[in-house]
Amino acid sequence: MVAAPFALLGASGGALAVAGPSVHAKELRNVENVSNVIPAPTTTVPPATTVPPAPPTTAPHVYVAPPVTTTTAAPSNGAQGVATWFGTGTGPGYCASQVAPRGVMLRVTDTATGASITCLVNDYEAAGPPYVVDLAPGDFGQLAPTSAGAIQVTISW
Repeated sequence: MVAAPFALLGASGGALAVAGPSVHAKELRNVENVSNVIPAPTTTVPPATTVPPAPPTTAPHVYVAPPVTTTTAAPSNGAQGVATWFGTGTGPGYCASQVAPRGVMLRVTDTATGASITCLVNDYEAAGPPYVVDLAPGDFGQLAPTSAGAIQVTISW
């Protein structure tokens, strides 16, 4: 198989054809002495990639709400002053006040005895400070005798 390419070279008038058959044999021997081992392709192995270490895991931050405290603070809507009664106008369960707005349920507490009633504010009191509420005679009578005329109260709504 190796001789066939040389024969073609000799037929084409190359340098080997001029030298004669001895050159062919000599070249052939040199070709036979050459190792037919094809070197293995060299491959470059990429350097090993390193994965950076994972950041340390920490527990998630948990928000703890402060404890709920209960206080017995005074109501946010309220006042202290004098309560009176009026004999004409509306009936039991209704009252008049310049401090509390119309349409709210008002709790009236006698500061001396702690007794209390509720009434619906449907009118404005005419007397002004220190008076905070005018009550129907029956409602006033649940807190103090009507003969007292006026008492110290705390109102809240």
